[in-house]
Amino acid sequence: MGEHSQCTCTNNRQKKLDKEFARNTTCHGLSRLEQAQNPTMKIFWTLAVLLCFGLLFWQVSVRVITYFENKSSTNIEKVYNIMQNFPAVTICDYNRYRTPNMTEADKYLLYTIPNLIYKSSLEGVDVSELLEEYEYNITAGYPGGYNLKEVEERVSWNMNESLILCLFDGIPCYSKTKIFTPVFTDFGLCHTFNIDGSINFTQWDIGAGHGLRLMLDMKTEEYGENFYDLELARMESGIKFYVHPAYEPPDMKANGQSVSPGLHAFASIKTELTVTEEPPYGHCNKSASLQFYPRYTYSGCMLECMRDLMLKMCNCTPSYIPGNNAQCSFTTTNTCIQEVKEITRRTFACFHCTQPCEEIVYPTSVSYATFPTEGIGEKIASQYNTTTENIKKNHLMLDIYFTDLYNHTITITPAVTPTGLLSDIGGQMGLFVGISVLTVIEFLEYFVKRCYYMCSNTDPETENGRGQDNQVNASSDVEKLELENMEMRN
Repeated sequence: MGEHSQCTCTNNRQKKLDKEFARNTTCHGLSRLEQAQNPTMKIFWTLAVLLCFGLLFWQVSVRVITYFENKSSTNIEKVYNIMQNFPAVTICDYNRYRTPNMTEADKYLLYTIPNLIYKSSLEGVDVSELLEEYEYNITAGYPGGYNLKEVEERVSWNMNESLILCLFDGIPCYSKTKIFTPVFTDFGLCHTFNIDGSINFTQWDIGAGHGLRLMLDMKTEEYGENFYDLELARMESGIKFYVHPAYEPPDMKANGQSVSPGLHAFASIKTELTVTEEPPYGHCNKSASLQFYPRYTYSGCMLECMRDLMLKMCNCTPSYIPGNNAQCSFTTTNTCIQEVKEITRRTFACFHCTQPCEEIVYPTSVSYATFPTEGIGEKIASQYNTTTENIKKNHLMLDIYFTDLYNHTITITPAVTPTGLLSDIGGQMGLFVGISVLTVIEFLEYFVKRCYYMCSNTDPETENGRGQDNQVNASSDVEKLELENMEMRN
């Protein structure tokens, strides 16, 4: 009987607690459910509360799953500037070597042997067996020895000799030799305008004529590509140009636009900045740096990675690799260096090279017009002591200019941040069931009391009341004893 009465008492206390919590909690719907007298209204509010809690858990689970999927969002912003700093421009000739600058030994090294190697590889002959013989013949042609980089530099295209006109914002360029710097690339010896950004070229107005304007004489009659077999020769005439930041080494094989003689190319550019995040939201590394370049770029990282592999496997590098390294001989270039290139192309040897966290690119749109007109052709021919036919065959014009003065910024950020997730969950809780942080504390208090009632036969509040009653009774007894003592004395 005693245990049954204690169990009944505990159940009664728990029911009383449930009712008090449902009536007084700030969580919406529970008070309406507890106060509903009509069975229909009780069923209605039960379904309404269950539906809202179900929607809450569904929405919260969706947001939590989205957060852990590490998705990103893209924000595009245009910021107007009163002027734009002009980037670097690298220009390459499709013709690798100029025949007037070449000796017979140069032609044998740069033309004859590549053709022989190509034909031998097609016939299934082991090229490595022939390279020693070729190297011997090359050495005989250069009694004092040869450096492949120095040979290429001596016989390659010299832009300063081809440059007829150079204007920036309609003003003649200060010094051709300072503005255009020779630079070795994977496309050959090229020339870069404003390579280090030391000269402050700025464009204040948009459109052609306010940027860089060049006129070049390509001298196609000096092209040495004719000595190559058809499969090895570059069949184009003219130039390939690439607009890039001054700190970025140009990757001319992968990038660039072309202009052929007899055309005037109008290249409109704009500034585009991409800002991305480190993993898991992006694939960049903010702490990445390079040994030979002031800022991290993907092309610079690939060149330095290939340099390390080439020095490790070949103990030398070709001319376009950065650093004061030993230059490879012809034999090494056609064996070991080709093997390294194949490794980097087919494996993940340079997997650590990722996109930079901040990358500036200059998207370029090119349109063309015939150059020159008859009247202008005659004036140019008269001024430079040539003919109109020769100008149409060899000359080209190139205009590079900003099409607007905006900075187009693309920012890649986490789609859901920790703060955003917390705010989203709070908003969903407030929308569906009216729960706040204080409401959560109310639920915790309720569960603590309920657990206490289940584990104990006493009510903490009742115990506190009994303790206070005992203290009151004790104090009353003391007062009664004092009164009795006073009466006896009297």
